[in-house]
Amino acid sequence: MSSDKPFDLARSRCDAQTQANLDQVERFFGALDAMDFAAVGAMFSADGLYRDMPVVPDSDARGPAAIEKKLTQALGGLDAFVTGVTRVLAQGDVVMTERVEVWHLPSGEKPALPVMAIHELEEGKITAWREYWDMATFVGQLPASWMEELARRREA
Repeated sequence: MSSDKPFDLARSRCDAQTQANLDQVERFFGALDAMDFAAVGAMFSADGLYRDMPVVPDSDARGPAAIEKKLTQALGGLDAFVTGVTRVLAQGDVVMTERVEVWHLPSGEKPALPVMAIHELEEGKITAWREYWDMATFVGQLPASWMEELARRREA
């Protein structure tokens, strides 16, 4: 689960509206850690965008239902998913986070992926979530069986 300290530090440096946006992004990471993908999707505006930058535009998801589906396909087979937020910066409607995701695979492996994310918000809803990470770092840690499982989930 994400640590409260990075969010508290960021909150101490900003105005009330930015604090509200920080609260929403902190709830977002809590729901993501809980693997509650319906709750994550519900935090997005009707046309909200989730984009993984290393695989643009193939993996874009737009809207709450599509975002929930994408997360379910990618993460639904995990035993656990821990976001490990370490740094948070926020100004106005933009919240940036640095974290290390740990994917707890059913086979026992625990690949760790450094990720930088940008969330844009309007009126309490996330309008864009962009993730920046290195494909080789991630794929190099995954067993072939998990890559086959991901492919199967995308086709379903």
